[in-house]
Amino acid sequence: MKRAIYFLISVFVLGLGLSLQSCKDDDDDRANCALNASISSPGENLEYASGEEIPLTLTFSACTPIQNYLVSIRNRNTDQLVFILSEFANSETIQVNTSAILDVAELTNMDVEIRAEDSEGNQIEEVLSTFRLLPQRGNILTLRFNLTYEGEILDMGQLYDYPTGEQFEFTRFDMYMSNLRLQTTNGNELMLREVDYLEMTDTYRDEVLAEDGHLYSVAGIEAGDFESLHFNIGLSPQMNETTPSDYPVSHPLGRSGDYWDGEGWMSYIFASIEGRMNIDTSNPDLEEGIALHLGSNNALQEITMGTPFSFEEEDGSREVIEINIDLIDLFIGDNGDIYDIVTTPSTHSLEQIPQVITLSNNLKNSINK
Repeated sequence: MKRAIYFLISVFVLGLGLSLQSCKDDDDDRANCALNASISSPGENLEYASGEEIPLTLTFSACTPIQNYLVSIRNRNTDQLVFILSEFANSETIQVNTSAILDVAELTNMDVEIRAEDSEGNQIEEVLSTFRLLPQRGNILTLRFNLTYEGEILDMGQLYDYPTGEQFEFTRFDMYMSNLRLQTTNGNELMLREVDYLEMTDTYRDEVLAEDGHLYSVAGIEAGDFESLHFNIGLSPQMNETTPSDYPVSHPLGRSGDYWDGEGWMSYIFASIEGRMNIDTSNPDLEEGIALHLGSNNALQEITMGTPFSFEEEDGSREVIEINIDLIDLFIGDNGDIYDIVTTPSTHSLEQIPQVITLSNNLKNSINK
């Protein structure tokens, strides 16, 4: 009898031990497959040159399906995101294999940041790697976009008086710039950028950054004598015939949120001016949203600035061109007509093409007025 009891106790203890070991193994397995991310490239502290293709190779893994992830590159000097890849998913393992082409005017540290969330709500957010981006050799041209309202530096969120008496605030000013080029004194043209997207909003949300204006630099310019600067606000008809799906999300034209595909537009949004207004002046609340989105081929504006300068050396010189935009002139035409923002606070239909053209013309005429 005692032997039988001893045998049963031994079996129970053995079974309990196996069960505990199994639980421990399960815990180890779950720890090993917790939501995490690893990076193969770019490696820590590697150096890349502006204009060089930078490989991005990462792996996300989890015990349960990953629902969404984001990979971004942040410029430490400006704290701005210069590359974003954001996707929804439904897999326990995700391989990211893409690349980015970036440009800077000075040596810059770049952080590769990631975020992800799995189906159980577990989240991860961290910097996986930091690399150094070197400027192109050659001279540097900087465009300084100075946004003002009635001569005062623009401040996103500040109350301004509209020309017809209403109070309003700006919450966004961004635009496409294309065919940025210089004309030399001998009549040749030097193409600097085919297309880029100028996100000025963040600059003018920060009083310190706003003091310096929104700076856009191009490096790698050879020596020469230049007599004028040219660029478009908006896109050429050829560019505008494409859609964001034709490009990677890191490309300026891969921005799906800045493209109209409804109501017959089929156009990129060349410039986005947004804000809020109290159309009822007796009500202090800013109850009306403003979304003046300028697009369509008719809204394309070419800007020419006669700003002669020279780069005498092959490398190391800098030139700054001031581009002043007083946004009150966006609303007042050269003939004195005031844009009827109460009637048309948003431009989102083909019927509003005349208003879009008016605002586009006003924007062009506001530059260095």
